Amino acid sequence: MPNKIFLAFDIGGTYFRYGLVTDTGAVLYHKRVLTKTVFSQPYEKFVNSLVEECAHYVSAGNIAAAIVGVPCTIDVARRRLLSCPNVQSLQGEAFVKKLESILCAPVLVERDVNLALLGEHWMGAARGYSTVAGVFVGTGLGCSLIINNSLFTGAHGVAAELGHIKIPGQSDPCACGDYGCLELYAAGIALRRAIESFSEGRVSYEEAVVKATQGEEPWNMVARQIREMLAWGVGTLITLIDPELVVMGGGVIDSNLFSIEELVQTIKKYVRKPEPANSIAIKLTSLGDKAGLIGAAKFALEHIR
Repeated sequence: MPNKIFLAFDIGGTYFRYGLVTDTGAVLYHKRVLTKTVFSQPYEKFVNSLVEECAHYVSAGNIAAAIVGVPCTIDVARRRLLSCPNVQSLQGEAFVKKLESILCAPVLVERDVNLALLGEHWMGAARGYSTVAGVFVGTGLGCSLIINNSLFTGAHGVAAELGHIKIPGQSDPCACGDYGCLELYAAGIALRRAIESFSEGRVSYEEAVVKATQGEEPWNMVARQIREMLAWGVGTLITLIDPELVVMGGGVIDSNLFSIEELVQTIKKYVRKPEPANSIAIKLTSLGDKAGLIGAAKFALEHIR
């Protein structure tokens, strides 16, 4: 029987995942809902209903901690959310205090991609590797680093913001407040922008993916452009960091907008030869929706004594 049970939240730009995870990484319960449905109601109401939902497994008083993965940059103290371009209703720290008051338990906050990579490193595709980059391509472009078996967050807590590298010559506004960020051209945002541009919203996201995979223009062209920009970003990351492994996941990768084989070939085009191009391993994530939840438990074990 587990000694501790954690309540884990994995908040993405499109989906909000939550569940109960033991200190051995076993997921007792998990669910996925649309992020917009969560933040269209008072946050306290959602959390209270969630606690009732989980009561079959554990009472609120037996939750050792809650861990929240957010698609934001966070201050080095891991309390204040600095920039949340894809879920702007998260900006600020009030929701952390609300969660603590409802659960009467510690609340830890970390970038969603960091928790996902921790999960993959503990129990998934990155297990056994000491230096790993995680690239998660969903609504935005997230990146995380584990160096010498430890999560690397940088001097100010905001390392690996690959999606917000600026592309020279590009001036499209990003929700982060800046311009020309890579995720505008290398993630789900790019496809949504193309849908608005080419069809004025008459084609759905799912339909655009199908049309692209069938070679129909302009969608096939859009998919190739996204693949090229993503490959440039990941190839540059590999050249800079020299990891043993890159694990890749997220909604865009899972949607098969482009083949993984073609993506890997294109990435290697942008990696320094002969090394690390000859030795770099690139894998898909293996834990699916549960990666961030499992990583949340690992994060709690490392930070709560």
